[in-house]
Amino acid sequence: MTNFFDSEAKYEIKIFQIDKAFYEFRNFTTTVEIIQHIVDKHRNKIGDIASDGIPVPIKSIDSVTYYTYIYNEDEKESHWASFLPTGITANETFTVQQLSLALFCRN
Repeated sequence: MTNFFDSEAKYEIKIFQIDKAFYEFRNFTTTVEIIQHIVDKHRNKIGDIASDGIPVPIKSIDSVTYYTYIYNEDEKESHWASFLPTGITANETFTVQQLSLALFCRN
């Protein structure tokens, strides 16, 4: 059997279940409203006010509905900047991005 959560992997996967009884969700009646609230709260937290309210993409495959939210953020200077000679890196940007994906699933 394949171990999908190999501790030597270069990625981190976390799995959570939404508690629909959570007090912030009590005024929402649909899954879409709850997910949109979670995503918009993150958008506001990072200062992406322009994206507030933009619907989360929804895709149904077989009997599962998927809602996706992708956020790219500048992470840090790449290790390449310290590896290469300064004559090569002097006028270059070595900032790498980190991708965050929130995939919500409903059966």
